[in-house]
Amino acid sequence: MTPDLLTAQEAAKLLRCHRNTAYQLAADREIEYVRVGKRVLFPRSAVEKFIARHTVAERRQFLARPKSMKRVGARHDKDVRRIAGPDPERLAAEEDDQAHRFSTSVPPTYGDRS
Repeated sequence: MTPDLLTAQEAAKLLRCHRNTAYQLAADREIEYVRVGKRVLFPRSAVEKFIARHTVAERRQFLARPKSMKRVGARHDKDVRRIAGPDPERLAAEEDDQAHRFSTSVPPTYGDRS
């Protein structure tokens, strides 16, 4: 049983892209291919695997935000911190990290002044 091999044009048709894009995917090793002489052929299973790997999951449905959390161009987690206040555990971890960084740092040298 021989694998179903597609030309770059046929693979591009399945991927709904340009033929050169199919060649570029092969050159970048994004998709498996078979070389027969100068011809580049794509196994149908490789094209289907590529499609499966690059399929984007459906977006989750989020509940509507309360009006008190109206976004003003910031990221959502910043909005939550602004309303709920800082996370004490996170602050303690950052303080420990900062204290460690300053205690182990080497003082800078400013060249040879002798």
